Amino acid sequence: MNSANSTSLNLEQVWAEYQQTLKAFIHSKVRNTDDVEDLLQEIWIKTFQNLHKVQDASSVKSWLFQLANNTIIDFYRKHARQQRDSKIDADDLWFADLDHNEEFKQKLSLCIELFIQALPEQSASLLLAVDIKGQSQ
Repeated sequence: MNSANSTSLNLEQVWAEYQQTLKAFIHSKVRNTDDVEDLLQEIWIKTFQNLHKVQDASSVKSWLFQLANNTIIDFYRKHARQQRDSKIDADDLWFADLDHNEEFKQKLSLCIELFIQALPEQSASLLLAVDIKGQSQ
């Protein structure tokens, strides 16, 4: 990477020199290894598409790490947007109206009773009385 002109910048050489360092950098910012690999691939594609724009070979490292940093920022922005947009409305829940459905509660109670009966007698009787039969504590 000592040459000063952009014609000598070779994608394979640049990637071979910086790939592991970039991966470690990404991993320091992103925990999930699958996301790290996806981001590294995305950075490789951006490098492939834009390496010819780098004017000076001595600035390749800083350019790559700025590219990586921006890609990581975009990754977190995208995830924040997805989480914000994917908030669940109570109307979307298939079980939302089941709280008021007495038949559903009875069927669920029968299922749960089997598990409660497997508990020690004192715990089982207390849970049956309070949670199944609705008695006060």
